[in-house]
Amino acid sequence: MKADLIAVFVACVVAAGCGGGGSGSDTPPAPGPVCSTAQLEADMDVVLAQTASEVDFSFSLERQDGRRYNFSRGASTLKTSYESASTSKLVSAVIILRLVEQGYLNLADRPQDHLTAAVWPIVNTDTLFSMTLSDLLSFTSGLTSSPLCLDVGLSNFETCVTNIANANAGNGITPGQEFYYASTHLQVAGLMAIKARGFTTWQDMFAEFKTQTGLFPTATYDLPSASNPRLAGGMHWSGEEYMAFLKALRDGSILNAASMSDLLADHTAAAAMVYSPAV
Repeated sequence: MKADLIAVFVACVVAAGCGGGGSGSDTPPAPGPVCSTAQLEADMDVVLAQTASEVDFSFSLERQDGRRYNFSRGASTLKTSYESASTSKLVSAVIILRLVEQGYLNLADRPQDHLTAAVWPIVNTDTLFSMTLSDLLSFTSGLTSSPLCLDVGLSNFETCVTNIANANAGNGITPGQEFYYASTHLQVAGLMAIKARGFTTWQDMFAEFKTQTGLFPTATYDLPSASNPRLAGGMHWSGEEYMAFLKALRDGSILNAASMSDLLADHTAAAAMVYSPAV
């Protein structure tokens, strides 16, 4: 659906006469027609209304100057609560990076620096022993096997991290060398953050983040359950709340400059793309 909406936006830009054409040479293209924002928005209304979709949806764009375009179809609004899917990955990563800023964690920390051997049974002869928080946040930690507990609400969050360790122990992968898109990385990073902060649950972490930032007032981490939230895809939020989060992130009010630099840096340039839905 996200890819479809991007395609719709591009189609609308072209329809409004705002698309710049390239000649394929080094000669700069001739200036195109001045884009009418009102016309662009009107064309987007038409295209979005006609877009094939099995569900109602809301779509929102905001410019740097604050002008926002909103479109909702059917019963959906920007206040409707939706399952986050993978958009929770960015929220979870930002919450963890704030702990790095605050001195509770370091990107070079390893799971065993914060988790006991009973919780994280990766021994020092295992290649995975060298994985760091940075590897986990960039999905290059070497964790490629996902246990069922990630999708079972009755599972225990901490026990699930132990299951992740056991499922991947001895796989021979050296952290930092392979990108593998999975939920495992953030689950381990999240437990490191919980322990480093001195909390008991991820809900404690999220509650503190809400209090400190004023963001996501009604959002929850509750999939597959509140006691075993999947940090890589387990939120409910509204479009209005997520837009406020993105705006605060853009404006630099959630992370400092150093953390934003870490967030935006390419940490996978030297890693082999072993698995990615985008590829």
